[in-house]
Amino acid sequence: IDTPDFLTFHRRRLVIENGPFLHVCNSHAIPWEDGGVLLAGTAYPVENGLNKPIVFTSPDGEAWNGEPAGVYTASPKNLIPMNGYPGFEQADNNGANVFLEENGKFHFYFFNFKDAGKIHHAVGGDPRRLEYQGVALEPSAIVNDVKRFEDEGQNHYLMGLHRNGDRLFYSLSDSPASFSPQRELFTHLDESDLYIVALGWVTEGNRLLGVLYGAGASPALNRNRIFARWLQKKIVLVDEDGREHFASWALGPDRQMVKVPAESKFQGTVKVYGDDGVTLLGETLLPKVGSGEILRVKLEE
Repeated sequence: IDTPDFLTFHRRRLVIENGPFLHVCNSHAIPWEDGGVLLAGTAYPVENGLNKPIVFTSPDGEAWNGEPAGVYTASPKNLIPMNGYPGFEQADNNGANVFLEENGKFHFYFFNFKDAGKIHHAVGGDPRRLEYQGVALEPSAIVNDVKRFEDEGQNHYLMGLHRNGDRLFYSLSDSPASFSPQRELFTHLDESDLYIVALGWVTEGNRLLGVLYGAGASPALNRNRIFARWLQKKIVLVDEDGREHFASWALGPDRQMVKVPAESKFQGTVKVYGDDGVTLLGETLLPKVGSGEILRVKLEE
């Protein structure tokens, strides 16, 4: 599915058919070779009724694994082998199959439900040929995404995790091989997102915009929708009487909805705070605004 702004969505299409597996799911995609896509997922069942990681590649998101454009049918040949991890054949690798590419090297993070509480790390020059490196995080929830950011020549890594419960977690590191103890990112909003089953960071270049997460109200984890939390600057509208009006929710990464009195317009001040919610970046006089109007705020460098 494509979206230019997280408001409109189009071209929802099937790209991978499950083939001999009951399902191929828990997908995680990263850029691949000049505009292509590397897509990892979980295939079930493999030997002994287990879940195993599976991988697909495409030069354009339309043609997969060297086949003509169209729906690609998964097969056992697409399963990811793992060298050096004891007992990989008996491991149950469900829902955690995360790639990170760095300087031509592919880092792979996975989770074994038969040895829970650890995020394992493997590396390879080819995503289909991986060598086990060791444990990257312990204790841990279930990894769903890892992103790299650069600041003044130093790389920083952000890992996102969930527990099929009511909250998400994150972990930070300056190395892709070992992460700091996980911390709580946020908890659910209400009953509609009580059971969180997946997450993915939203980035633009070197900037973190927010996180998409799959969640639902059912403990069976079978009635899920996509939710989002956005890392935004804090906008406060202050009316003539000094009353402050705050954003109650967001619509995409750069839109906020502020509840104001419906019956009249008011004039005052708009204040912009940093994404820490505390640092005042600027303020200016507010034109007369009322319910249903759009106010565009731009910070000058």
